[in-house]
Amino acid sequence: MNGNQVPRSVEEVTIPPELDAASSKLVYLRLAVAGEATVTDLAQTLDMRKLALYGVLGSLAERGFVERTGETYRITD
Repeated sequence: MNGNQVPRSVEEVTIPPELDAASSKLVYLRLAVAGEATVTDLAQTLDMRKLALYGVLGSLAERGFVERTGETYRITD
């Protein structure tokens, strides 16, 4: 986790209104609450397939909502 990323409660997270897909909202929310996670972490906690997660995370990264460092993803500041 970088210096600015701290885990938050669900109540403290605002999901960007541009995110309309349920899977994108779910992944964004999980990353915001956890601070950071790997695809394996997300697959286990969200009960989603890794292949689906790579697509969601790729889309979120292209749109500037998440960033990847090595195998770890986090929401952008």
